[in-house]
Amino acid sequence: MRLPVGTQLNKYVLLERLGGGSFGDVYRAQDRATNSICALKCIEVDPTTSIDLVLQEARNLKACQSQHIVDIASADVVAIGSATVVSIDMEYLPDGSLERQIETFGISYGDALTANRHMLLGLSSAHKHGIIHKDVKPANVMIDGSIYKLSDFGISYVKQTAVGMPLTYEPNAAPELLTSGVPDERTDVYAAGMTLFRSAFLYGSTSIDAQKIVDWEASGRRLCLPEFIGFPRHFPRRLKAVIKTATDPNPLKRYQTASEMLTALEKLKIAKCWRKTDLAEWSADVTGKTHRLEVKKISKGWELCYSVQGRRRNADCSTYGTELAALKALDEAIAKSVLT
Repeated sequence: MRLPVGTQLNKYVLLERLGGGSFGDVYRAQDRATNSICALKCIEVDPTTSIDLVLQEARNLKACQSQHIVDIASADVVAIGSATVVSIDMEYLPDGSLERQIETFGISYGDALTANRHMLLGLSSAHKHGIIHKDVKPANVMIDGSIYKLSDFGISYVKQTAVGMPLTYEPNAAPELLTSGVPDERTDVYAAGMTLFRSAFLYGSTSIDAQKIVDWEASGRRLCLPEFIGFPRHFPRRLKAVIKTATDPNPLKRYQTASEMLTALEKLKIAKCWRKTDLAEWSADVTGKTHRLEVKKISKGWELCYSVQGRRRNADCSTYGTELAALKALDEAIAKSVLT
């Protein structure tokens, strides 16, 4: 049920629809009692679904609150005409999601690693409380200034009671989850690995072509899905290794916990915090100086030019006969220099 702006739900008035999907819509709303702004998630309860099951999201958020999980204030059940709606009052984070940031403005390698470390801290907290998220993806990593927070526990699963929505986000779903339907820490680790893979694209669409997944299944899953799809050339070797372990089709070969994956990710230290600013240009701030790598057309072909504060560093510039060769060299230079 998509509610019009201006709708009043008890003490809340809806100001703007922020987004949503098959399991509810999220609105920027005002709490008229305090004049505060919140993110209000509204979920119409299907007559065949228990209200208690829908309220499980609020309980799970409350149970595993941490610095890296979106805060929840309260939940309520509201009647709108003949419909029953569960509303969940959560903190409003105007910077939006990691997915939106990547697709709209782009992020640096430093941003990508920090976002995924924080996401894994939030995931570890949830797992300590016996809660499996089941929906880890860039769209569910929210930005709060320099802090990133895991959100949307709408289809999460409680191990102790085996209670949860029988749904999952299929593009990031571990193979065994789609086969058996039983989630555990390792299925969340798989989704975290796919999230790391997608967020490290850094700029543009983070979506995965559904046909690629079909082809991967048909191939017998001999490679991990990111390797089958193909890593962008600018990915450093050690980042690829973390992603490959996290997304191994065999759950026994994966990181067994979010904390174990976090430990591996924390070993990756940024040397130059490259950000993709154009198809043929990257920049990084190094000790207050702007370093730039870019491909330019010259009279004798194409040049990969390295500059610091606008001044060429001739020893690090090179020429190529084709634009494709120069762009390949650009990506390889990023991959070799981004980590220490």
